[in-house]
Amino acid sequence: MTTADEVTFLSKSEVIKLVSRYTAKALLGLLGIAIFIGVQIFRFSATNRYYILFLGTILSFAALATYSISLAKNAGKTTEGSLFQSLIVFGGFIPYIYGSYLVFYEGFWRLRYLADGFSFTVIFYSFIFVVIGYSVVSAIYQISELDRAVSENKVKIKETDV
Repeated sequence: MTTADEVTFLSKSEVIKLVSRYTAKALLGLLGIAIFIGVQIFRFSATNRYYILFLGTILSFAALATYSISLAKNAGKTTEGSLFQSLIVFGGFIPYIYGSYLVFYEGFWRLRYLADGFSFTVIFYSFIFVVIGYSVVSAIYQISELDRAVSENKVKIKETDV
């Protein structure tokens, strides 16, 4: 947006496409982490690290999907504040915190193992966790910004797709 008074008009289908695009990358990354955790538990055994990753993945997947569906369903509508809607919105912090955990702890902090000796595997896992964590944080940010723009009337939703 170039000026503060400029208003963008989007159709309901365009909002759904935007939300779907923002969400899809993060959900696919979370699915990749779930598969990684399953393989690692099968290969080695379940540890606290894998439990944290698994629980964070499941909660983030559910919270991100619920938040995205809620935004796409209620885009442009004025809704009364409800406890359920508040829980959905505050649930958006779960993927944000989990994505930050992936970036900083599983990603960057994992590089400390390079002090013991160089390993491409450590660098590869670090890079993957940073990319997936960033995609989760970026998705929740973009969805929140779209929701904020709609609520501040910077983006208006057309009821018909004509």
